[in-house]
Amino acid sequence: MDKKVRQEIEQIIDVLNDIARELDTISYGISREFRGIGQLTCSRSLEDAASQYRQIRDQLRRI
Repeated sequence: MDKKVRQEIEQIIDVLNDIARELDTISYGISREFRGIGQLTCSRSLEDAASQYRQIRDQLRRI
């Protein structure tokens, strides 16, 4: 694989990590700060999205 392509993939992996971490942080904050209808659903939805970003990241690492 071309060195430039590999670097671009690594940059994308870094961004995906950042996004997943931010979603986890937001999810934790929502579940800690808010109570009531929708809080759990919103928090779980963000956790699911973070998990999907991690799956994509892991697939890119295998390239």
